[in-house]
Amino acid sequence: MFFSPFFSLPLSFTLFFIGDAHPSKHIDNVNASIKLFLSALRALDISSATALGLDAPTMNSVRVVMQSEAILSDPSGYWISVINVGRSCQLGKIQECDSENDTAGQVISTMMHVGDVLALGPTTMSCSTVHQQRLAELAIYYYGEAGVKDLVLPIIRSISEISTTLSEGDSPGVGDGEYFICDDTKSGAGNKMKRAFCAPTNVDFNPPLQLAIDVGLGMFTKDSLVIGDQTYNVSETMINDFKNDVLTPQALKPVMKKIFSDIMGTIQNAWKKECGDEVKLMKQVRKNAGKKKKKN
Repeated sequence: MFFSPFFSLPLSFTLFFIGDAHPSKHIDNVNASIKLFLSALRALDISSATALGLDAPTMNSVRVVMQSEAILSDPSGYWISVINVGRSCQLGKIQECDSENDTAGQVISTMMHVGDVLALGPTTMSCSTVHQQRLAELAIYYYGEAGVKDLVLPIIRSISEISTTLSEGDSPGVGDGEYFICDDTKSGAGNKMKRAFCAPTNVDFNPPLQLAIDVGLGMFTKDSLVIGDQTYNVSETMINDFKNDVLTPQALKPVMKKIFSDIMGTIQNAWKKECGDEVKLMKQVRKNAGKKKKKN
């Protein structure tokens, strides 16, 4: 499944473009995961707006568009634009977007991203990964190659990606199979935070500390984050205190456990109201994946 960058359009709203035009035979799973994801975004949007204030960005200003719907609205025009991308860009230029971009399907998918940008005409493309950045750069490259004059040249805006890696050497999502987002929130958040790497005075790699800055202080608290008898308003103070052992793992982890328990609880409450069938489907997918893993 592919989630594109956020696009800012000339009409002063943000568009979240979701690539659901997926060749997978498990299209029901893809659609279920998209619905769960959007439900979670809306639920957390309410929580963050409550903490950060009414002027915080909200999902009310975000228009969600499915790639399949966009294509079907003008299939002829869309595919002509994708073909023109292939005519204007050398294969090597397209493959630069991804080192593993060596199959016909992957090449076409990359060209489709440029087609998406042309169809939407954004003024800004927000990117949080290297791959997204390269896709955006390819779109701008095509604007120049094709001499696109009727659209404003978009600006690329890089945003920091929040890491969910909890142990040194792990990739995001690796080693986290013991906890599923649909399971008990308190025990799940507690187990994950308990196992998270958090050595005293270590500020070079410290997932709980980084999450406290990115999520605790940055998203779900209004002006400050209280940890033990300390109140933190800026990340620099938090980092300095941890480095000097004023802020300890014993004080930090319980606070982060509660924050993530609340986050997961918020998501689950929304899913119970909106996504009962999708949760059942994803639990079955997880169960089937577990069976395959045991066989292997």
